[in-house]
Amino acid sequence: MLDPRVLRDADDVAAHLAATCFAPTDDLPVRGAVGLEAEMFVLHTRDRRRSDLEELVAAVGAADGVVAQGGSERPRWLSADGQVTEEPGGQLELITDPEPTLASALDRLDGLATAIEPCLDAAGLALAGAGLDPFHPAEGLGVQLDLPRYRAMGTYFGRRGTNGQALMCASASLQINLDLGPPAMAVDRWLVANLAAPLVVATFANSPTSEAVNGRALAWARLDPTRTGVPALIAPGVDDPVAHLLWDVMRADVMLVSRGTEMSPGRPGWTFGDWVRDGHPEHGRPTTADVDMHLSTLFPEVRLRGFLEVRGVDQLPRRWRAAPAVLLTGLLYDPATTTAARALLEDVRRDLPRLQGRAVRRGLTDPLVWDLAGPLWELAMDGARRLGEDWVGARWMDTADAFLDRFTRRRRHPADEQRDLRRRSPAEALEWSR
Repeated sequence: MLDPRVLRDADDVAAHLAATCFAPTDDLPVRGAVGLEAEMFVLHTRDRRRSDLEELVAAVGAADGVVAQGGSERPRWLSADGQVTEEPGGQLELITDPEPTLASALDRLDGLATAIEPCLDAAGLALAGAGLDPFHPAEGLGVQLDLPRYRAMGTYFGRRGTNGQALMCASASLQINLDLGPPAMAVDRWLVANLAAPLVVATFANSPTSEAVNGRALAWARLDPTRTGVPALIAPGVDDPVAHLLWDVMRADVMLVSRGTEMSPGRPGWTFGDWVRDGHPEHGRPTTADVDMHLSTLFPEVRLRGFLEVRGVDQLPRRWRAAPAVLLTGLLYDPATTTAARALLEDVRRDLPRLQGRAVRRGLTDPLVWDLAGPLWELAMDGARRLGEDWVGARWMDTADAFLDRFTRRRRHPADEQRDLRRRSPAEALEWSR
C-alpha cells in the first residue's frame, strides 16, 4: 500500500477518486466477475429472540468445512465457498469471492448457507432474510461487536440526534458487486445502475413499516441524508462518474477520523470539503487514507469502489435470493440491455431523489415507479437470457422469472407477503423468511 498523501484541494481528491474508484481498463471483460454479500438475522426458532455472539460463534464454528480465522477484531470463518463474518448487531454475513460467472457466485453463496444451516438448526437458530428485523424494533437492539469504529459511529450518530447504531443492528441487505467493464461500457453501466436504484429499492422491498414498503431504505435516508440514498446527479448530460462522486464526497459530513489506533467521531455540519479547504486544528490536513475512510462511511444505493456495489436490495428469503442478482447482471452485463435501459430511464435524471422517495414509500403501486420498473425488469430478464444458461445458471434464471411472476408482474413485493404473515402468525413469518 502506498503511503498516504496529503490532499491540498479538490483536484487532489478527484485525482485519487479517479485512480481508485473509477478506473476501467481495456482488459476488463464486458461480462465481468460477480461478488455477493448476504447479511441475515439469526433468530431463535422457538421465541424469535436474536442470538447472542457466543451462541453464533459456537454454532458456526461447528459447521463442516468452515474454519475460524484468528487475528481479526470480529469473528470470521473461511470455507471453500467464501467467508462468513458477523455484523455489528449479530447479523451473519455470507461473502463470496468475485466469481467469473453468476452461476458460480450463486452456487458459492448457496454452498455457504448449506454448510452452516444444519449447525444453526441444531442450536435452535435460524437465518432470517428481511431488510429490517421483523420482530424487534431497532431501538431495542444493541451492538454486539465492541470495536473502535462502531463506538465512534455511535457517537457521531448521537450527535445527529439519531439512533444510527441501532439501525446498523436492525438492517440487512444483499449486496451485488459488479465490474465496471471496459471504458466503452463503464459510464453507461455506472449511470444505469444509479438510475435504476429506486426501482431496485421498490422491486426487492422486504422491510414493510407503517410508512413505507421499504422501511430499511427510508430509515437509512433519514439517518444522515449527507451520505445515504441516491445521487442528485446535479449535472444531467455530464457523464463523469468521478465528478459526481467528488460532489458527494465533498458535501458529506465527516463521520470518522482515524489516527494510528485512535478512531474519533466527526460532527454534523463539518464536511469533507471543509476539511480539505481549511484543515483541522487537531487532525491536520486530510490524506488519501482519510478520503478512503470517508468513502467507507458513505452508504448510497450504489457505491463506486473500483467496481459497482449495488446496495439497494433488501435481504430476501433464501429461495428468492438469486432473483436480484440475475436481473441486475442481465441489466448491466448485456450491452444491448444497458443501452435500452439508459434510454428508458434517461428522463429520471432530472429528479432522481423524488423517484427514490416514491419507490421507498409506495413501491410498485406508485404509477411512475411501475411505468419504469415493469419494462425495465422485462428488459433485464431478456438480457439475462442472452447471457446464457451456462453463465447465469438455468435454475437461477428460473428463480428470477418465478420472482417476477409472483411479485413484480403483479405489482407486489416480498414486503407484502411478510406483512400479511406477521399479522397472522409470527411463527409463520419466521418460517417464510428462511
